[in-house]
Amino acid sequence: MKLFELEHSKAAYLADFVLYGILSLVLAAMLVALSPPGLRLQCLLLALLGLLGWTLLEYLLHRFVLHGLQPFRDWHREHHRRPTALIGIPATLSAPLIVVLVFLPALALLDIWRAGALTLGLLVGYLFYSITHHALHHWHGSENRWLSQRRRYHALHHGALAQAGHYGVTSGVWDQLLGSARPEPVRGKPSVAPLPRAASTTPPRSAAVEATTRLLQGLLRHTAGDFAIRLWEGSELHFGDAEGPRFTLVCRNPAAVQALVLGRDPLRLVEAYFRGDIDVEGDLFAAIGMKDQLQDSRLSWHQRLSAVLGALLLPNAGATETLRHYRQPVKRHTKQENRAAIAFHYDVSNAFYGLWLDAQMVYSCAYFEQPGDSLELAQRAKLEHICRKLRLQQGERLLDIGCGWGALVIHAVQHHGVYAHGITLSRKQLEMARDRIAQAGLEDRVTVELCDYRDLEGVERYDKIASIGMFEHVGLANLPLYFTSVQRLLKPGGLFLNHGITNVSEGWKTTTGTRFINRYIFPDGQLDSIANIQRAMERADFEIHDLEALRRHYGLTLRHWVARPEAHHAQALQYVTEPIYRTWRLYMAASALEFEAGGIGVYQILASRRADGPLQILPLTRQDLYAPPRR
Repeated sequence: MKLFELEHSKAAYLADFVLYGILSLVLAAMLVALSPPGLRLQCLLLALLGLLGWTLLEYLLHRFVLHGLQPFRDWHREHHRRPTALIGIPATLSAPLIVVLVFLPALALLDIWRAGALTLGLLVGYLFYSITHHALHHWHGSENRWLSQRRRYHALHHGALAQAGHYGVTSGVWDQLLGSARPEPVRGKPSVAPLPRAASTTPPRSAAVEATTRLLQGLLRHTAGDFAIRLWEGSELHFGDAEGPRFTLVCRNPAAVQALVLGRDPLRLVEAYFRGDIDVEGDLFAAIGMKDQLQDSRLSWHQRLSAVLGALLLPNAGATETLRHYRQPVKRHTKQENRAAIAFHYDVSNAFYGLWLDAQMVYSCAYFEQPGDSLELAQRAKLEHICRKLRLQQGERLLDIGCGWGALVIHAVQHHGVYAHGITLSRKQLEMARDRIAQAGLEDRVTVELCDYRDLEGVERYDKIASIGMFEHVGLANLPLYFTSVQRLLKPGGLFLNHGITNVSEGWKTTTGTRFINRYIFPDGQLDSIANIQRAMERADFEIHDLEALRRHYGLTLRHWVARPEAHHAQALQYVTEPIYRTWRLYMAASALEFEAGGIGVYQILASRRADGPLQILPLTRQDLYAPPRR
């Protein structure tokens, strides 16, 4: 559902109040006038029961649906961002839901009069809730004591950044009973709990901590691994037999435990980490490697049900603010969509990328001749490896599709004497690439521009074409256009090198990793299998000469990329926010494990135009690729 469908005109917004008011009056009149006299007292009691039942339903829907489940959480977030906007569920949706979820089940169990009375009570409760909620945000001149109290608690709900609570709009009873009532700040006094007495070295264990300890011990008792969980008041639970844990999972509030127990969608747990509700101290790779055990321990159904109920009854202290640094995944891969997606990913901050990339700013898989090679050495080796595969010759014209910060075009010109042209969709990359080219004094031999590969004009313009780490942004539907565009631009006898990430499983689109990457990292990212890519290239009339798997190299590269920003955390926060830093840290660590496990791959494919026939430039063996490297 789009925002404009949630936000109404003033007339449409007020019409819902009128509609439910008229519907409630008509239903009440029918019950009074037409119901059998002997049932009227029962109908009255059922109407009161429906009214009371609405207060619980209102609380549960607000807490666990609007603040817990997608897509409702995203819809409700718009109200938190703009509380005075006329946003609400239209009667065309809510009325059928009331009929299907309340009246028809009641009718199946009761007669039409009792079912109507129960539904009437719920309708009146919903109407009262709607009017109250409207009043809390729009009737600021009212001096009604009850309304002022509800407005104060509702303001605490909207204003909480680190703690949520006060989900009840018309009543605070369920917040009190279910532990989600947050204390109000006391005027003139600090709004923090008093420190424990100096004589005590053990923090007092609240009922919530005791409940959480029992819950986690029961949930994780069969988990294999050496780790610890630290709760918000400082106590720790240790699992495994080792002397020290490999990592400690820090739960900063009860909401973190709820995300761990209730997060059947792993993205809920991921978002808790981004917000800081959950943290990982120690080996992040080990923590990610245990994600399946942490979320799916060997429990019977009644043990799982007990754990879920225990988590639901914990005092809620989750963030009301959902994350904002994300984009909806790209669907059609139009030029406009791809340009926006590239800006989202690459225009974060050049300085932030500079903290963890090598000196040449190469943002793709390095090439390690030895596992212990430095990142700088491995990236230089990768650039040289590409140039050698392309058999670059003095004076040739090289096109780099997705040139990034200019590392390949600069290296190719400096070490192989070519003329190079690079294209990118990132303005920040373009600015830095031009600065680096100018500093190297190569402006007469290297050019870069902001350009989509589909907009490159001409025929047979380039001797060699490279696409390094850009292929994932093309989109599966655009593969034929992508390869035919390269075919058009390549001169007779030329070579094309495509370097890209591939999937292994056909079900990659629905995996948690794909959903996470499309939402927070690459909104336009789509992977294909190496078999499909080869077929697409052959359909575009390419002949494939060389295919090299670099999967293990990317695992090594990503481990370098994780370690570097971790060593400069404070400096990284000068360029990006903490949630964005956490997003990248988790993304790169999880990707390293995925490459190492073989869940995804990366390949370099060297090809030429089939119409050119045998190429004299290509030797019969690959021996020339492994001559002593140029330094």
